[in-house]
Amino acid sequence: MSNQHVLSFLFPDGPYFSGATAGIQGEFVRHVYMSAAVSLKASESSFISLMEIGSWTGASTLTWCQAIDSYCPDAGEVLCVDPWSPYFSEEQNEQGENYRIMSNMAGLDIVYDLFLHNIKFAQQSTPVKHMRGKSIDIPPLLKEESFDVIYIDGDHAYESALYDIRLAKQLVKIGGFICGDDLEVQGAESDLEFIKKNLKYDFLRFPEKNLAFHPGVTLAVYEEFSEVSAYHGFGIMRKVAEDKFGKVSLSGQPGFIPSHFPEREKEMVRETLGQSFQT
Repeated sequence: MSNQHVLSFLFPDGPYFSGATAGIQGEFVRHVYMSAAVSLKASESSFISLMEIGSWTGASTLTWCQAIDSYCPDAGEVLCVDPWSPYFSEEQNEQGENYRIMSNMAGLDIVYDLFLHNIKFAQQSTPVKHMRGKSIDIPPLLKEESFDVIYIDGDHAYESALYDIRLAKQLVKIGGFICGDDLEVQGAESDLEFIKKNLKYDFLRFPEKNLAFHPGVTLAVYEEFSEVSAYHGFGIMRKVAEDKFGKVSLSGQPGFIPSHFPEREKEMVRETLGQSFQT
């Protein structure tokens, strides 16, 4: 029996992100700002074409689909690009065990099959297509300035993050958004020399600070944008002209806690945002 059949049997009524899957990564509250970004773009365009670089088990994919379905009169479409293959090593992280589990799941194709299972529960109004491969392999298959929103959550290594940002700059439309996960700290407020000396790590802590971050992402974003609009680690910029980008304010924009979140994660988002946020 295939993984797909097993997953359909075990979870017939919805997606699965729990257990050892690390299915919803990063700070959960970032998904609220993802939905807010779509609500803002939908006020400018009734149809949204979105590209996601790095999808893992599809949690962010479902958030994008729900947001597009909720805010876009003419809906939209989502393209996911991910190799769904091992790309971590224990040496990249201070928490090697977590990465080892994730790498093993990817190597066994469990993550890819779980992604396929989970996106079955995306809104029918927002079709999801996917390309299995690294972002470096896809440019010949896509037209420049063809996406309204590009979300980057792929390989956190500096060279890969830098490549993904530069690719996104080519593929996003004028007026469109480039956004991404894992920007816990910006380069302008960091010790850049410390970051450059520790680029071999995917994830680590600043010395003498209770702050964990992704050094490759921080440096790549800093070199390409200097400083960006950021909300709990969700970074976003708008393409205002060829080779020119500006900040984006999500203040006052409607957003939501995704319906596919388990109740525990929903409650954590409510605690983070406080009483000012209404689901």
